[in-house]
Amino acid sequence: VNDNGRQLRYNANFKLNLGDNSRFGFSPVIYFSKLGKATDIAAQLQSRIQLGKKKTKKSRANKLPDGKYLLAGLGYRFGDAMQLFLGYEFDRTMISLSYDLTVSSASAYNNAFGGVELGILKIFTINKKPEVDPIIICPRL
Repeated sequence: VNDNGRQLRYNANFKLNLGDNSRFGFSPVIYFSKLGKATDIAAQLQSRIQLGKKKTKKSRANKLPDGKYLLAGLGYRFGDAMQLFLGYEFDRTMISLSYDLTVSSASAYNNAFGGVELGILKIFTINKKPEVDPIIICPRL
């Protein structure tokens, strides 16, 4: 418990990108969250398929490959729900839709209908030319 009386929440997310330089890649993911006595652990397998021609040009800002991608994934939140994920990535923007199918005893309260979530992610960059003071090194004779 911190100074304002609220409990601290701990989050950890582990992701390994495999096959990132090809048209198809996948990533195993483990998510961990803890707040007080409540613990949430989820394991996911996410995939990424490039649509259209393969482009080798990479953006300068963060070395992400240009192109359009179809994203899909499956997951399981231990003791609670199956997770389904579908998305589309283009021009440093990702739009995704996910659904949780309740498989725990909580399904009696929601008729196994979990949550539907829509997510939009946009990466913005500000490219500034660095201001560097010139240093002239002159040897003393």
